[in-house]
This record gives sequence, C-alpha cells and structure tokens, in this order.
Amino acid sequence: MLININNDGNPTLEVKYQKLYDLMDKKIGIPIFQRLYVWDKETARPLIEDIVTAIHEPNKEFYLFDFIYYEEERNNEKIIELADGQQRLITINILLQVINDLIDSNKLNITKVPLFNVTYDIKEFNEKYQTSFCSYPAAPFKRIYLFFRDEYVLPNLQYIEQMIDIIKNRTYIYMKKCKSIDDAFEIFNSLNNGGKKLKKDDVMRTAINQYANIYDVEINYTSKSLSEVITSYYKFITNDTAGDFNNLSILNFIRDNITSDKKQFIKFVNIYNTLKDLTNNPFYSIFAFIQRTSLIDILNIMTFKGININTDTNYIENVIIPLCLTSINMKFKGFSPTNMRYLISDIIQLIKDNKSVSEISYFIAKFIDDNGASIKMTLKQYQEKLGSSDTSESLKKAVLLLDIIYRHVCSTIKMEKINLEHIYPKQPITQWAINGWPTNSEKQKVLINDIGNYFILCESVNKQIKNKYITDKVNKYKQIIDKDHGLITDMNTVDFKRFEEEKEKYIEYRRKLIASKVREMPFGSKLITL
Repeated sequence: MLININNDGNPTLEVKYQKLYDLMDKKIGIPIFQRLYVWDKETARPLIEDIVTAIHEPNKEFYLFDFIYYEEERNNEKIIELADGQQRLITINILLQVINDLIDSNKLNITKVPLFNVTYDIKEFNEKYQTSFCSYPAAPFKRIYLFFRDEYVLPNLQYIEQMIDIIKNRTYIYMKKCKSIDDAFEIFNSLNNGGKKLKKDDVMRTAINQYANIYDVEINYTSKSLSEVITSYYKFITNDTAGDFNNLSILNFIRDNITSDKKQFIKFVNIYNTLKDLTNNPFYSIFAFIQRTSLIDILNIMTFKGININTDTNYIENVIIPLCLTSINMKFKGFSPTNMRYLISDIIQLIKDNKSVSEISYFIAKFIDDNGASIKMTLKQYQEKLGSSDTSESLKKAVLLLDIIYRHVCSTIKMEKINLEHIYPKQPITQWAINGWPTNSEKQKVLINDIGNYFILCESVNKQIKNKYITDKVNKYKQIIDKDHGLITDMNTVDFKRFEEEKEKYIEYRRKLIASKVREMPFGSKLITL
C-alpha cells in the first residue's frame, strides 16, 4: 500500500505498510546525522516483552512503528538511509544475534536467521557495530545483548522458533520514504526536539570523517578549528556572509562544496591545512578574549583571497586592530552584538569584492561615526572601565596585547606562553599590609582588578611565588623581562620602585597611561574622545 502525504509545505512522504522482514534483502545505512546506538534496558524492555507476550498469542501482529528513510546510490547499489528507526532495527538485530548464538551454543536443530544488513555511514560507529555483530558482543550493543539473553531468551529457550516467526512474519512497520536527505533531516530534527539535538560541530566532524575514509585522504583536525574553517568557507563561497547556518545548511554545503568528489575534498583539506596554521596567530586569542570569535572569519577570508595576515601590516593596523578596539568599546558600552555582526558581514563582503584597505578602513570609520552614541567613549569613561572590577580580565588582557602587536608591528607572539601578571596579588600576604597597602577587602579588590596592576609576561611569576611581597617578585620579574624584548612597550612596562613607593597612586597613573596609549592606536582617537 503506497500513500503520498504532503501537509502545507511539509516534506512529501511516500508511505508503505509492510513486514519488517521485507527489509532483509536491502542494504540499510545509518546516515551521518545519527548518533550511535543508545538504547538502555528500560527503553528496550517494552519491545522484548511484546515479542515474548506474542509467543502465546499466535494471531497477534506486532507493530514496530515508522521507519523514515531516503535512498542513495553508491557503487551502483541502492541504499536505504534511515533517518528514523535505527534504535528499533538495531535492537531487533541484537535479538536475532542472541537467538543465533543460543542456537549454536545449545546445538538446537533450528535454522539461524540472517541479520539485517546495516552499515553506519560514520566509520568509527561502523567499526564498533561490525565488531559486535561479527566477532563478539561489544559496547554499546553488549548491554542489551546480555539483557535479552539472560532475562528473556534463555528463560524461553523452548520458544525460539516462535520468536523467529514473530520477527519474520508478524512484525510490521510503516516505511515512510522522503524525497531527499533535506526532507529526511528536517523530519529527524522535528522528531528529536525533546532530546539532545545534534550540534553543528558533530555534523561537520562526522561528515568530514566519513569522506576522508571514502576518499582515503588524511586530515588531522580539532573540532573547533574544523568548525571555524567550514563556517568561513561557507561565508566565502555563498552570498550568506552573516547567517548562522543550521545543521541542514551544513549538510547541504558540505555535500555540494566539499565532498561531492575527491578533487573537491582534497582542495578543502589543503585549505584547512593552510588555515590551521593561522590558529597560532595572536589575534585568534584576542578575538576569544573580547568574545568576538566571528572576527576569525575575516582572517580566514583574507587568506582565501591571498592576503598574508601574518605579514601584511597594512591590514593589521587599518582593519584588524580597529575592529578589535571597536568591539572592546562596544563591550564597555553594552552595545548590541547584532550590530557588530552586521559590520563583520559587510567587511567580509568588501574583502570578497577586492576592496582596498583604505576603503575597508573608511567603512569602519563611518560605522563608528554612524553609531557614535553607542560606541564612542570619553577618555575618563575609558579609564574607569579599565579599572572596573566589572570589566573582565580577558578584555584588559586584550588591550595590553593589542598594544604589543601594534607597537612592534607584528603578529607572531607565542600566545601559549603569555601570562597576565597581577603585581598586587589576589590574596596578599601580611607583608603587603605591613608596608602600607590596604587591609580592607573592598579596597584590595579595587586594586587587584585595576589594569594598572597588570602586565604581560612570557612566564608566570605568580605561579612560582604566588602572593609574596613585591620585593620577592621583582628580581624574578626582571629576569624574565630581559628576555621578553617583544613584549616591551610603554603600556606594558612597570616601574617597580614607583609601584612599591606610590602604591594606589601609581596603579592609577598606569591605568591613565594605558588609556592614553590606546588613543594612539589606529582609530583610538576616534573611539576615545578627550
């Protein structure tokens, strides 16, 4: 029986009511957006109890609900890809495996039943599945295997033939065929709204794993960098430079632009390997510090266009640093992140359109002027934000690092060695109070969180001598500073003698100095007014 269903633009389904066992001669795939088998005892119990109950009711039919699928051609073979039905079908296969093993171990004069021909599209999942069903029961299938064997099949060993008959002749399903993977994935997600949805990183990772195996092409990646590269590649190739594309868009994009053939896949792997090296660029860390990782798309798309962000100081000074400072101001003023996303999207398009650095820089300047009330700050306001405990350490760290990059016109700082040092420690020992530093916890908090109390080193002194007094720290500081020529700027230089003698006044002086030095950076005087 075939029925066509279409409700108000929903995916069209071709429905057929049939015996489950009719699938025995089919090749069945579990697509990449499916997780591995997850049923536990309590989930599997109703299924096995229905089968055991039906042993004594010979006219009862067993309904295993709907199987939703789409079809694919692989190597001239038609594959049924199950968007929904994996857990039930695999559970039946586990039961058949238990039955076959008990027929062997008990030397029963009963013909064994072949298992449904199932293959997971994700290589790692399929290896686990094949191990369990070809060699020995293995996780995650083993728990249900033992549960069925010990609690249901062994106690009903004399009824094994009836169990086989129920599965072969009395178990029915609705096979619902989708026109495409798009429709199947849409239904899959609607059916899984109540559970934990598949994340975009999962979809990307499993798709790339699958085709790396199919094409026999090696790609070594981290989930985070893979997600960033595919997102940037999507924005580079499509006209959607702002969209936060969903799982369905990811599947379509990967299928059409990355995995459609081996040549295309190798091209992507080469792109990934090139961009992967950019993750050592200090701007990646700064974007994280200012919570604006979408700026990574700009670095990646510059690379797609042949712009070397590690050496092109024109882009660093006139595009990247201004964007970082603009974003910091927006954070300070609580400006809507949506507007920043629009700015980033527009700049991506300008880069794609081969606009010059001066044109892009002008566009940023105009954006600041057009949104001046929400972005621009006075010098006094900026100083207060740099000293406020409400401003995160990561934002203050970003300010110091941006200055270091700008003053040395470089982007080659080794971020993994960078440490943010609190000179006046978070838990000062008694000697600080003895030497005239505050004992009131609120006053201590103010000093601890003031950017004037911070500077950047390539080794952590605080981890070594922790809360000791400044005279204990300063010799160690100086040993490291002598090696850190690349970190020496006016903003990142501390006069430790003045720090000890002037205390709060020197911390305040440094905060004001840092704010004034930010004004000297590109777009600083536009963002921070006197």
